Amino acid sequence: MRFAEAFVRGDPLGEMNNRSWIFLDADRLAIRDDLVLCLRCRSCEKARGNHSPENAGKRTASLDSDHTSLLQAAFDQGRDNSWRPYLANRNETREHKLSNTFIVFCVIICILWNKSFIFFRDAMTRIERKKAGRSPEGRSDDSALGRGLAILEVLAAAMQPMTLHEIAEAVHLTASTVHRILQTLCDTNHAQRDASGKRYHASAKTLSPLTMYHPLQILRRDAMEPLRQLRAKTDLTSSLVVFVSNERLVLEVSGVSGVLTPYYGTCLTNPLHVAVSGKIMLLHMAPARRHNLLGEGPYEALTPNTITNPANFDSELEQIRVRGFSTNLDENFVGLSAIGAALVCQPGQLIGCIMLAGSSREFNEEKIEEWGRALKDQASLISFSPGARALCNLFG
Repeated sequence: MRFAEAFVRGDPLGEMNNRSWIFLDADRLAIRDDLVLCLRCRSCEKARGNHSPENAGKRTASLDSDHTSLLQAAFDQGRDNSWRPYLANRNETREHKLSNTFIVFCVIICILWNKSFIFFRDAMTRIERKKAGRSPEGRSDDSALGRGLAILEVLAAAMQPMTLHEIAEAVHLTASTVHRILQTLCDTNHAQRDASGKRYHASAKTLSPLTMYHPLQILRRDAMEPLRQLRAKTDLTSSLVVFVSNERLVLEVSGVSGVLTPYYGTCLTNPLHVAVSGKIMLLHMAPARRHNLLGEGPYEALTPNTITNPANFDSELEQIRVRGFSTNLDENFVGLSAIGAALVCQPGQLIGCIMLAGSSREFNEEKIEEWGRALKDQASLISFSPGARALCNLFG
């Protein structure tokens, strides 16, 4: 009744928060189950119009568009200002819904734009790689085995566990492809998940696949003491490099704190003609094979001291043969020099070399001769070790 009285007074603003009133149709407003107000009699101040009890059950949750239009027309003509709160509330609700719809629409557009950008970026990347002569995934071997090995390389070189998307970006594969391969690697114990289950790292099997009595492991242990003695005598970084076909594997390093070292990876990839290990390897090759590896010349110049002329390089190799040790004086990096001697377990069978590397300021003619003799002595000692003989049998 409070709303009905306020309705008759034309000032229902204080009662509009009461949601017990329900519209029956364009002419009737139900206040309670037993009270219906006649909207058409509003102008003649009749509070209780057509409110027969049979209308009590005819409820509707809200006005349809026609009813709203009638009330809006009455409001516009100034005949019924009491409906301003209802219409304002209805308009606010409509605006709120429109605002939410607009926000959802913007979010969908942003998501579609992001997906489209990623799609076109990947498409352009594939086109560029195809023009460059590479596979769509950035690798020459696009087989399942090649993809798995690429993932293992990334995990083995990582300094911390990696997420799925980090691995996918590193190997230029889709996340779904990487996830499938990682499941296989985890099943074969080549990769593992961390405690969170969201990051991956290489397993112990991947990080250290060799047994403790593998020939490489035996040779590494045999060379540890000679390398330590060379380091203590020269204050330079000493290292052991093993030749595997045309590759150079750094098997052991005995470093000195604060001294420059040329090593980071376990496989040396610098050109053969600028490296101590490369020169020793080339010296023990047949001329035809050496020519195939080096090419016609002139060779690539990494520094002003690099030997690029084939005739001069042949003279350098002959000098190494006479002296018994090889040098690299600012040929690969300016300011970094090295000296090394070959490891030959039996006549004609080269297995690697031992080297000293450090600042070029330490290298003068007197020290080079002294260090060369020390290297040859230690190389002879290592060449007769059990590890060297086992390595000779391994590579034949």
